[in-house]
This record gives sequence, C-alpha cells and structure tokens, in this order.
Amino acid sequence: MEEPSKPMAIVPDNGMSTVRDKILHVLRIYPRLSPSMLQIGLGTSLPPVIWREVLRRLIEENVVHQQEIQVSGADGRVRTYQVLSLVNGQLQPTVN
Repeated sequence: MEEPSKPMAIVPDNGMSTVRDKILHVLRIYPRLSPSMLQIGLGTSLPPVIWREVLRRLIEENVVHQQEIQVSGADGRVRTYQVLSLVNGQLQPTVN
C-alpha cells in the first residue's frame, strides 16, 4: 500500500512575499536564529510547510545564510546546530 504524500501548501505569490517579509523582519531583529526559533518568531500559526519553501528561496537567492555549527556542551557532548542569518548583516529595515 502506498503512503499518502505530505500535502503541499499552495500560497499565492503575494502570500509568499508576505512570508518573505516576515522572515526578513524576524532576522533583522534576531540576527542569528535556528530554524525552530524562526518558527517561534514567525508565529506558530504559520506552518513550516509554507515558510520553509520561502526560506529555501531566500537561501538560494543569497539573502539568507544557513550555517551548520558544532559546539561542545558542558556535559562534553558535541551538538550540531543550524544557524540562519542575513547575508552581509542587513540589520536595518527598509523605509518606504
């Protein structure tokens, strides 16, 4: 028996730009975040199936940088984290 695939979220282009703006806004306030903390910044009502696609595009466009870092905890265990940040530290919001 074939398992059903995950539903793809279909968001109109203007919806994608709104999600894009939200991601950039959160990264301007909190310049280094994990994807799970980005989820909190965006709000839990916005499902990851929507914002992860927009984030992937921002990474491809070289607007957002994704880095994998490893750190040793106090207990000696090495942990790996994904860290998101704006390329060139674009911290200032644009003024219209």
